[in-house]
Amino acid sequence: MKRSILFLGFSLLLLTGALPAHAQQSWAVAEREPEQIATLVGKLRPYVEKLDGVDEAGGAILYRQLQYDASEDGVRACRNLVMELRDPATVVPRLLSPWVRMDQELEGAFAFVLRDGTVESLPEEAVHFEPGVEEIGRGRVGIDWPELHAGDVIGWSVVTRADGPGSPVEVAAADVYPTVIANLTLRGNGRYVFEVRPGGLEPSEVETKRQELRDGRAMVVKASVKSRPPVEDVPEGDFLPDTVPHLTAYLSEVWVESDSPMFAPGWASATGWNSIAIGLAGLIDAQAEKMKGTDIVLAAVTTGKTTPRDKAAAVCRYVRDKFELLDGPEYMRDGVRDPQEVFRAKKGTAVELALVTAVLMEQAGVPVSLALLRDPALGAFDPEWSTREQISDVVVRTGPDEDPSWWAPQCKDCEPGELPPSWRGVQAVTWPADLAEMAKAHQEKMREKAMREGRFDLAAAQAEIASQPWHRIETVAP
Repeated sequence: MKRSILFLGFSLLLLTGALPAHAQQSWAVAEREPEQIATLVGKLRPYVEKLDGVDEAGGAILYRQLQYDASEDGVRACRNLVMELRDPATVVPRLLSPWVRMDQELEGAFAFVLRDGTVESLPEEAVHFEPGVEEIGRGRVGIDWPELHAGDVIGWSVVTRADGPGSPVEVAAADVYPTVIANLTLRGNGRYVFEVRPGGLEPSEVETKRQELRDGRAMVVKASVKSRPPVEDVPEGDFLPDTVPHLTAYLSEVWVESDSPMFAPGWASATGWNSIAIGLAGLIDAQAEKMKGTDIVLAAVTTGKTTPRDKAAAVCRYVRDKFELLDGPEYMRDGVRDPQEVFRAKKGTAVELALVTAVLMEQAGVPVSLALLRDPALGAFDPEWSTREQISDVVVRTGPDEDPSWWAPQCKDCEPGELPPSWRGVQAVTWPADLAEMAKAHQEKMREKAMREGRFDLAAAQAEIASQPWHRIETVAP
């Protein structure tokens, strides 16, 4: 077993019942009074000793928790980590310097070291923010730890805020832990419904407790996971294979308010492949219309190319060769900037390069759509789970349905029209090239119907859109 492997203790499941007084305290464990931190660690520490193999571990995770609070104007989240060090030199760096998405506002960060029964709270100047690439990057909370020794217990808390209602919350409960016990608590103001959907875990391993109150008071959803075998190797990126346990909680519904008598909003589903497809199809069309400064480039790139396939191949080759691929764990997988900015900078993430390729193809008169897939190295794709969280890669799709072509400009070793070998034959979510127009026409019919009836039921409209045969599950490059 690798010495850098860390262990997560049993105590997380007992926290709420064992320490009820903490319910009124700050979410940030590392912000609490030293005696409170020492008491918490004292209650948690004994459980780690019971785990097999803990003596070989570089450290032991005593406590990992995510608190998530949704309101009308935003989402606040607090991540807490408390860890006992066995071999400080082998601790995974991201546990000493946590990530922060650049589309989130950092409200506060705190850290402490417990040594020989004494808690030292690190001063403000020792906990600082190191920003990443705007919009698509992830910053770090840099923590100037003192010299760490075996037997020390360290902890940090990071509080962030993002404009709401917020995206799904992925709790990578086992990104470095061979044994998993996770406790996820979500609190809302009664305007949101949370669906807990586990990934990489069997349903029998997930225990969910819901307290859904629709009278304006808080709603709480608690999910606990435990009992998984050790994991030797862990990916650096966000996408976890099925062999690494993790838990994902989704805001599956959103409340819409309106004073208009036309609206009967109800609980409107915000999920579904059709909704995702419409959004991306509309984005390609909109950007193709407004992206400027491409005429001369497209004229040069497509000179002498008369067929849609030849034009698509020329555009794909141009993006592959002329654009720098921004890759690595410091970039958010779902961070996408305006294609105009990507085109101007000549650099972008894998998804951004695929998107700018689709936009340029559209401008060149090639009917185009995208294909959303999951690299098989990350685990099986579940067509019934309609969320972008399981999608790892995007490729461009052109051509007739009976003989489509696939383009991956982010693959620097692929010829235009080729895909990485591991992507060939996988299932992907695709849609017709004219989906944006189809959706607009359908929405206009719904608007006319609402005008005739004098009311618009948003929940029913969402359900109707979700039922349309607009997306398809297709085999890529069979």
